[in-house]
Amino acid sequence: MRELRASGPDHRLFAPASAVVGAWTSKLAQLGAAGAFEPLECYAKGCSVTVVHASAAKAEEATEVITRTREFHGWQAGKMRSGLIERDGDRVEVTWILDAPPPDSPVLPEELPRDNLDELVERGAGR
Repeated sequence: MRELRASGPDHRLFAPASAVVGAWTSKLAQLGAAGAFEPLECYAKGCSVTVVHASAAKAEEATEVITRTREFHGWQAGKMRSGLIERDGDRVEVTWILDAPPPDSPVLPEELPRDNLDELVERGAGR
């Protein structure tokens, strides 16, 4: 995170990253795997968002949902999630990082791929 922050602000990434995080928030809520998203931070090397979950199990459910979304697969650069960081009680946090694509590349394609959430919906993820 130090290296990301040290790269300086980048307004080019904020709008598409906000759209991605907004879609994640909505889809997690729909599937019962919601977490508390902290403010999105964007820098020249990428964006990060920390999410606090009620438990490690909820964090893993949320990860399964997020990694199946069209927004996750549409992001045109690297993506990663931190390990679980214990907070008070059973709560845990994870930080997602969306790397910046090259300056001359789009951040998201004009048409995003399909979500791959059918199996989770059928299983009743998060419920």
